[in-house]
Amino acid sequence: MTRPYNSQSITIGGIIGIGFFTNAGEVLSVAGPGGTVVAFFVVGLIAFFVMEGICEMIVLWPIPNAMVEFVRTFVDEDLAVVIGVGYW
Repeated sequence: MTRPYNSQSITIGGIIGIGFFTNAGEVLSVAGPGGTVVAFFVVGLIAFFVMEGICEMIVLWPIPNAMVEFVRTFVDEDLAVVIGVGYW
């Protein structure tokens, strides 16, 4: 059984590992140090809440091929096809 802190740790690791090291120099040159901290905080907060929402949907509706089915049910059939091809 997955504990809540597992998905939170994965989210935090993804934010720090990918976003911070690949784009930090460009963001620093445009926004400066204060703007960089604010930008990374806002994007990290959005990513955290998106992951929390996905975790809640998976707990409430555990189905195979969940991401494609969520998009098909809650958003659009055509977008679900695009998501499915992207995951493939």
